[in-house]
Amino acid sequence: MALVPESGRFRLEDYVEVSEMAVVPESGRVTLEDEVEVREMAVVPESGRVKLENEGNVKEMAVVPESGRVRLEDYVEVREMAIVPESGRVTLEDEVEVR
Repeated sequence: MALVPESGRFRLEDYVEVSEMAVVPESGRVTLEDEVEVREMAVVPESGRVKLENEGNVKEMAVVPESGRVRLEDYVEVREMAIVPESGRVTLEDEVEVR
């Protein structure tokens, strides 16, 4: 796991199992709550964008970037997802599978 605050980039490389992790970069807030299983995850708050790359299983994740924009790329299986763009907040509700 590497955290590079200067560039505002957060990367989880290789297979990583995370339970309760909070990242609060300068330009945005990212919170992973409860059990989260991730293989390579990149958060780029400068652009207000959150990217989940490569295969990952996510349970209950709240993302509050500046623009409230979230991108899921490659295969990502998500449970409980709802998007509230007015508040710039993303929560996960109901089971959703995204490709």
